[in-house]
Amino acid sequence: ADIVITDYHPATPLHGANVAGHLLFAMDAGHVRHVLVDGAAVLRDRTPVLLDAVAARQESLAATERLWARLASIEP
Repeated sequence: ADIVITDYHPATPLHGANVAGHLLFAMDAGHVRHVLVDGAAVLRDRTPVLLDAVAARQESLAATERLWARLASIEP
């Protein structure tokens, strides 16, 4: 089963008639606390389980620096 558990405290009453509005306009990624995919945790307490988030961010920053260097070398 795929399950998303949020830490959402609505400012207005939440019920069946307005749940879509809450999902579309009030909730965002910051409210997600846990995610299970096929019954296995992929996000626990807002921390990725299947990857090293620090290493992924470092790799992303290095790739960004290489991209900007390449873009700077393009002649207009």
